[in-house]
Amino acid sequence: QLAFIEFLRHIVEGVIEPVEAVRAYHAVLEKLGARPNRSLEDDLTYQTSVGSYGGNSTTISIPASFASSSSRLPTTSRPTAESQVAAKPSAEGQPDFARMTSAERLEYHRSRLNRMFGG
Repeated sequence: QLAFIEFLRHIVEGVIEPVEAVRAYHAVLEKLGARPNRSLEDDLTYQTSVGSYGGNSTTISIPASFASSSSRLPTTSRPTAESQVAAKPSAEGQPDFARMTSAERLEYHRSRLNRMFGG
C-alpha cells in the first residue's frame, strides 16, 4: 500500500505520468512476489463509471493511449510577467492577492490547479 500511495503522490506532484505509475506499481508488485488483482492491460485502460439517480450505471472504457493523449490538452493562457510579479510571495510567504487584478488571480489559481492536477 505504501508504494501505491507514493505513486499517487508522484502523479499529483507531476513527477511521473499515470501510465508510468501503473507500470511501475506492477513492477513493484512483481518484485515483491504479489499477484495484482487486475492485469497490467486492464489497469492501463481508463475506466469511469457513470451512474444515474435511478441506480443504473454504465462503465466507459478508453484505451490508455487515447486517455493519456487527451489529458494533455494545450492551454490557451500563459502567465504574464505582470502576474508573475504580483504573485510573488509576500513576507508571510503567500501571494499578495490584494495587489493582483482579477485576471492575475484567475491565472494564479489556474496555474496552481494545473500544477496539482496536470493540464
